[in-house]
Amino acid sequence: MTRRLGPPPLATRWLERRLAASPWRESILGDLDEEHAAITRRRSRLAADVFYCTQALRLPFDQKMGTGLIFRSDARGKLDPSPFFRGAMSELRLAIRSAFKHPGHTVLVVLALALGLGLNAAVYGIGDALLARPFPLPGVDRVVVIGDMRPGAFDTLQQNASPANFRDWQTASAAPGAPFARMAAWDWWSANITGGSEPERVQAFRVTPGFFAVMGVAIATGRDFAEGEDTDGRDRVVILSDGLWKRRFGGDRAVLGTQVMIEGEPHEVIGVAPEKFAFPNGSEMWVPLALNAEDAAVRRSRYLTVAARLKPGVTIDEARAHMAVVAARLKQEYPADNGQHETYVHTLAQGMGDPGSTNLVIVWQISALVVLLIACANVASLLLARGATRAREIAVRFAMGANRWRVIRQLLAESLVLAMLAVPLSLGLAWWLLRVIKSYMPARIANFVLGWHEIDLDGRVILFTIVAAIVTTAIFGLLPAIQASSLGGNSLDSSWYRRRGRLPRRVKWFRPSLSDTLKQGGRGSTTGRLRLRKMLVSAEMALALPLLVAAGMTALGTWRFVNGPQGYDAAGVLTFRTSLPVARYTTLAARSQFADQVRQALAALPGVVAAAGANVMPSGNAGWSVNYEIEGQPPASPDTPPLVTDYRVVTPSYFETYRMPLTRGRGFTALDRHDTLPVTIVSESFVARHWPNEDPLGKRVVVGGREPFVATVVGVAANHIHDWFLGAGRPAIFRPMEQGAPLTQVFAVRAGGDPAALTPAIRAAIARIDPAQPIYDVMLQTEAVRQRTIGPQYAAGMMALFGALALLLSVIGIYALVGYYVTQRRQEIGVRMALGAQPGDVVRLTVRQAGLMTAIGVGVGAVAAFALGRVLESAMFGIAQNDPRLLAGFAATLAVSALIAGYVPARRAAAIDPMVAMRGD
Repeated sequence: MTRRLGPPPLATRWLERRLAASPWRESILGDLDEEHAAITRRRSRLAADVFYCTQALRLPFDQKMGTGLIFRSDARGKLDPSPFFRGAMSELRLAIRSAFKHPGHTVLVVLALALGLGLNAAVYGIGDALLARPFPLPGVDRVVVIGDMRPGAFDTLQQNASPANFRDWQTASAAPGAPFARMAAWDWWSANITGGSEPERVQAFRVTPGFFAVMGVAIATGRDFAEGEDTDGRDRVVILSDGLWKRRFGGDRAVLGTQVMIEGEPHEVIGVAPEKFAFPNGSEMWVPLALNAEDAAVRRSRYLTVAARLKPGVTIDEARAHMAVVAARLKQEYPADNGQHETYVHTLAQGMGDPGSTNLVIVWQISALVVLLIACANVASLLLARGATRAREIAVRFAMGANRWRVIRQLLAESLVLAMLAVPLSLGLAWWLLRVIKSYMPARIANFVLGWHEIDLDGRVILFTIVAAIVTTAIFGLLPAIQASSLGGNSLDSSWYRRRGRLPRRVKWFRPSLSDTLKQGGRGSTTGRLRLRKMLVSAEMALALPLLVAAGMTALGTWRFVNGPQGYDAAGVLTFRTSLPVARYTTLAARSQFADQVRQALAALPGVVAAAGANVMPSGNAGWSVNYEIEGQPPASPDTPPLVTDYRVVTPSYFETYRMPLTRGRGFTALDRHDTLPVTIVSESFVARHWPNEDPLGKRVVVGGREPFVATVVGVAANHIHDWFLGAGRPAIFRPMEQGAPLTQVFAVRAGGDPAALTPAIRAAIARIDPAQPIYDVMLQTEAVRQRTIGPQYAAGMMALFGALALLLSVIGIYALVGYYVTQRRQEIGVRMALGAQPGDVVRLTVRQAGLMTAIGVGVGAVAAFALGRVLESAMFGIAQNDPRLLAGFAATLAVSALIAGYVPARRAAAIDPMVAMRGD
């Protein structure tokens, strides 16, 4: 092998191409080669290579050889730093020296900036993960989600495709010229795994062959689903997630080809997915989506999610145009099922995103930016205060010939150094905030928040923080720099102004006299800075009040929603879920018998006051709704959306267990069996919708679905809250468990003592009824409410943090300004007191300054607070409500806090000894 003797070849080729048009190309390359050889002899080859590569990387900044901004070349072509570069480096060194020369000032500025930058970095990290890149999949920008729904529905395409439409789309996508390389569908599923260790409930999905190809994922161990394995008889195969494989099977490759019992039926393990792949929603198993002829012909029921991977070079607009043609054809062929629906094509993030996440993250980011602006205003005020002490220094610079741009550049360099010093601290704060935010989210909820597991302090967040620090440099550094550099305006001292005895108002307070500054040491040049600082503090107040009101709206609304009336008594109730395998519980009688046996076993446990079963419980992580019509009323036209209501299948003891009152009629009894008259209990909101001025008892409701039935209303239940996202008081109908027992059943026990202590006894009781039946999602009903409302709780917590920091920074700004005011007017105050002014007069004079700034800021902030409240009402789906009393209360709180902050230095001013003050000590 030949040993390399010259410079690094890649760097050499880069330089040759970069210098191709330069007349000094050969000279520069020769000088660099000689320097490389010399450094190799003096030090080492590594040092020489580093030098050579550094020079190669610097050259792209050279705009033109010989006249570069960073480097210039001499007659021999040797590169030397340009005057601009030398000046910039000199100013940077001075800025660093200045920052460490005044450590107290530096610490205050860095802390304020780190607080604002850290909050923004954390919120940006959340938004980037949840909205921009929620799926860590290869080539995710080439994956689209397809669905058809009525215009105006929630903008999410999950579970919005019928099996028949999917088959037609799949056929069309296989035609020549179609924009899709592959199309797949999946259906939500959760299953029991039995055999080996204890029975376990696992999140799973039924998927069509090609699912992993669409997601751009290759099976890590074993094989993918083959074509034809989505048909009955061949669909008893399963692919495990890496986590489930390691947790339940110890990561043993021998599990491939073996049989595992899933929902009571044997499935062959054919593969293991790659590590960390758990799409969608934290899935741990995938089985083929087998559609028989009857299921494949269903066109009205939309429960599939469909995704496709675009062919190389195809855009999403081309995919939309293709699907529009296919949808138009299907509308003509099936007008009853597809006539009122539109087919949509979205990116994977858009099609599966949470409709509420975007608004919430935008509100958070705006709030964080407001906090940053308040921090910048504080920093600008500190820089203005420091500028007063440096006025003589800057005046001397101008007197020695420095121009205004040079002074501005130096002051901006100092601001940039301060901002860069805040970056590491802000990143540490952002990292800590992200850890706290992620840890608070319940694990079972986190799997359903798209992108939650991707939240981290990565390179994008770091880059955002650095860019934000540079931008804030201009925000907080430019105004003080311009104000300080205004001493150099020679035209301001012209005889034209002096003959008139005064300067124009706009100039007088912004540009003090250079000669006066040199003579007075800067004392006479503080008026402009003081006025600017007053403006900044008023701006802080105007920014802080909207944040305080938004925080109060969110926190109060969330507290009322979580702790207010739910329509039932959640205290003392423990809930858990079961899911019956269809192979063993094929009939309604078998399912209702299981529910009755479990209810009786639970009721017999010591300490249990009441026990009940249902298809879903209040604040559960799933809902159930059905279409219906009112008998005797005209049916809805094809152009009208069908009536939809919440659907609850419950045991007779449900209302007693949850202490949910019945306002009219009766409850269910043991006589309401599958072979008797179908009956129903409806909610008060259901009655208000259809029979506001009539007696609902005896009315009949036609309930749709796969097994439609006509039920007679026998009772009316009070309204209750199931899901904050859907709002309170949604119409609901209840059906006896004996007449419609489902496979998925949820049970609740009300205990006289600690309900959590009943968990072991409950597991034992279920095992005696069915040893192969696991229970899962065991939790207190109060915890279920907390988890169900985790979204608004996050919103309330974040807004409370923003509001508290805004209030703190604003009060600090008032305190610092009044303290500065007292310091600058120390001699004046001494003269006033020597002439007979009382301490109370000095306090009133000083506090009046704080009161005026507060009044202006609160007045402007009130208008902004009202506008932000309207936005927040929409983002929080009605939980946060605009209340004038809340605005008035926080305005008063901000004003009182500001006045107190101004009173403290005012009292210090009143204690000044007049003789000491007049001497200037």
